[in-house]
Amino acid sequence: MNGSARILNYSLLSGSAYFLCIALAHLISLKIPGLYIYYNVPSLAYQDRIISFLAFGWAMLFYAGARHPAVVRLVLIAAVVALAGLVNINLAGEFGAEGVETAPFWVQTVLLGGYVGWLALFAVRAGAIGRG
Repeated sequence: MNGSARILNYSLLSGSAYFLCIALAHLISLKIPGLYIYYNVPSLAYQDRIISFLAFGWAMLFYAGARHPAVVRLVLIAAVVALAGLVNINLAGEFGAEGVETAPFWVQTVLLGGYVGWLALFAVRAGAIGRG
């Protein structure tokens, strides 16, 4: 495994661990910024449980990407779509109407975008994407 492939692998495993932490935080309703993007917005227990199960699915997707390079392209596609969704939510203006400061949401969205960019860079360098 070359250096770029190793970095990609560890980065995907780190993403898997991150999404497991998100799943746990949502399962026990522990609103920690970074694990809850919209941490200061009210949520219901059933919403948190749904997000917990879906975050577990993301954790497994990232783990699969670390184990099977052919999955990396799907990880990146899903991540870009998720980022687009977060940007859409942040721009919707609903939080401003409720008096909720949106700057922390943007910080977290930009950080996640940086992580996705990092993954894409090392996926290309490792040859995991870009081959027809």
